[in-house]
Amino acid sequence: EHAVLFKKFLPKYTIDELDFPGVKIERITSDKLVTFIDDFDMDITNALYLDETEIHNKKSDMTFVARTRRLNNQPFKVTIDVISEKAVDAVVRIFIGPKYDCMGRLLNVNDKRLDMLEIDSFIYKLDTGKNTIIRNSHEMHDVIGDRPWTRRFMDYTADVNGGVDKVVDSYWYKQRLGIPRRLLLPLGLRGGLPLQMFVIVTPVRTGLVLPTI
Repeated sequence: EHAVLFKKFLPKYTIDELDFPGVKIERITSDKLVTFIDDFDMDITNALYLDETEIHNKKSDMTFVARTRRLNNQPFKVTIDVISEKAVDAVVRIFIGPKYDCMGRLLNVNDKRLDMLEIDSFIYKLDTGKNTIIRNSHEMHDVIGDRPWTRRFMDYTADVNGGVDKVVDSYWYKQRLGIPRRLLLPLGLRGGLPLQMFVIVTPVRTGLVLPTI
């Protein structure tokens, strides 16, 4: 409820910001979306206390691993056919969400917008005529992989001359921010889970000051 209330106070898009004359999405297709539960070994060494020798060496003498079961999905591709009357830069956003509510009723446009998750957004240069855009789940924007093991991470930073702080800073502010790749899709059902995908292509807005990390 708090998230919905927060969004209601955000500035609304205008028609001019979303309208894109001369550009039309002709078709959207995707691979079969498959989710599964797998076993994952997680390094928990950094959660344990170090003795004086280990503190001096700045790492543990042993690696402690915990195994857990977690949601994952097979890689997939989304193909978007776009017709454009001219060559122009565009912003493409891909959303995914449920098709029916808990009672099996088809969600209307206003209700479904609160349940749609943006899984990708990128800038694409459209050519005149038909454009076929193919996006792989591994290259989607703001999608991150698994956290590196503590031992491997520290061994890597130790090999960088004077670059420990730089590598840690890069990981902390960039590699850990985003949606885990394994959580791009919700857990499916044995007989299949009805979902719907929404794609919007809008003009590139210029003159904006974007935050940098």
